[in-house]
Amino acid sequence: MTARRQMKIMTDSTSNLGWQEAARLLKLMLLRSSADEFLEFRLIESGGRVSQHFISVPYLQRSSYVPDLGDVNGVANVYHSAIPRTRRRGTASACGLANIVWADFDEGFPDDLPVAPSLVVESSPGKAQAYWLLNTPCADLGRIEWVNRSIAALHHGDGNACDRARVLRLPGFRNLKYPTRPYARIVEYRPDRQHQLDDLEGIFKAHIVRDTPQPLVRPLNGVGPSWLGLVYRRIVEYLSERGYLAHSSADGSVTARCPMHEDKNPSLSIHPVRGWKCFAGCGEGRLTALAFKLGVSVRRWP
Repeated sequence: MTARRQMKIMTDSTSNLGWQEAARLLKLMLLRSSADEFLEFRLIESGGRVSQHFISVPYLQRSSYVPDLGDVNGVANVYHSAIPRTRRRGTASACGLANIVWADFDEGFPDDLPVAPSLVVESSPGKAQAYWLLNTPCADLGRIEWVNRSIAALHHGDGNACDRARVLRLPGFRNLKYPTRPYARIVEYRPDRQHQLDDLEGIFKAHIVRDTPQPLVRPLNGVGPSWLGLVYRRIVEYLSERGYLAHSSADGSVTARCPMHEDKNPSLSIHPVRGWKCFAGCGEGRLTALAFKLGVSVRRWP
């Protein structure tokens, strides 16, 4: 796609939305992006046809236009990559530096977030996408995914919208999933809210630890957790810190992506009493064996 084909996002006479909305988001998204990166725009027509467009960051930074999208408003659902690409691919391996963490809320925007987002997009009535702008680009995308999953787990977000290759709905364009075809629109815009990733990790880790059910094991002489409970908690902390933890259950069990293989769908089940099992075939057994496999150091309760 050449620069000659760049077009403004079209608006209709009933709306002030359009390229202004998309340009505001792009300004935030590309604030610290590298000059050799691309932003992906993905178009999904109502009939299911998908097309991908990769536009260089320098072009987008100097232009007030959104590439080749003007005549598709109302014809296709339009999405943008959450993380810029290092090459013209929409895969996880093509993801570059992350400037944001994000969450997709299909059950309404939560009113109990511990950290206010930098930008909120109403993707459709009652649904929202939230963005937290980082003050330093991050190359460790596992950390980005961990914070995304933590936000989703704690605040009823979409757990399937947390991966690094994710595309999010572009504001200023119509949502064709509904008969009324509402515009996605920015409802909160605070680029001054910029965050340290370390701070976000710390805040959401504290909430994950607080809300993770304690293992159903007896204390040791009434002093502290049993040896088995301590092993369990060390393993959960290990998985949580590295972004593997998916969710927990009321009986104390947790589900996680297995660190022992490339696990895209959480296949590791851990229970404080019954032990562990990887349903992808890495094995099963006692928690002490899993701690050894993962290299998790466990000290006895003092």
